[in-house]
Amino acid sequence: MSVVINYVSEFISIIATDTRISWGKNAEYGYDDDNEKLVDLPQMGWTSGVGLGWFLDTFKENLAAEEISNPAQIEEIYSQAIMETMESRPGFEEEINKSALAASWIGLSEERDKVFCRIGLLNKELFGEVIKLLPFNQLFVLYPWEYLENPERANEFEGRYSFYHEFDGDIIAILKKICSMFDELSETKSVSKICDIGVQFIAPDGIYKIRIREDIQLIIDELNKDIIPGKFTKHVNFKIESV
Repeated sequence: MSVVINYVSEFISIIATDTRISWGKNAEYGYDDDNEKLVDLPQMGWTSGVGLGWFLDTFKENLAAEEISNPAQIEEIYSQAIMETMESRPGFEEEINKSALAASWIGLSEERDKVFCRIGLLNKELFGEVIKLLPFNQLFVLYPWEYLENPERANEFEGRYSFYHEFDGDIIAILKKICSMFDELSETKSVSKICDIGVQFIAPDGIYKIRIREDIQLIIDELNKDIIPGKFTKHVNFKIESV
């Protein structure tokens, strides 16, 4: 299992996940924190997910390899990943259906005069094979199993955090909120202390990406000094035809 924290506004999208792969529901057969669950999409933003690793990896690898210009292509790749995994790993239909994925990209208005950030969710159990767009200024968490099996714990968590955040240009403020949430969720056995964050944002001079991968407390320490850690890159290689 894993955790993925998502946030999107008109001008920024953030997908934050961990690095742990565990064996056994309670990691009773061990775990490994040296993994990359967050994938940089050359034609888009970022993608990550929770659930069956074989299926998630198939989708992420196929998505990263394609030139995406329309969200309908994401749905096609998702459907294909389901078929591929069902053929190669028969007997895991329930795990595939419960698995959830998030992907970010830059959208274009129907009038083709405005760009904005998008995050879409994929979960066959909830949405079929159709992508669900997250509304602007909202946080959305794909929870680890410890919270999924204890809805009261998830409700209590959501009661302590405001999941609405109106972005005013302060990247550090929204990163602090996400990292605080991640820090608490990483107290579970299925989540690592290493946080891997993919940011995509629209600035006056172009579209940028940030990759932050570090121990969560070190990230928080840097943010408290008003420093955004990680690597900035200008994203010029994208093509989009619709929202």
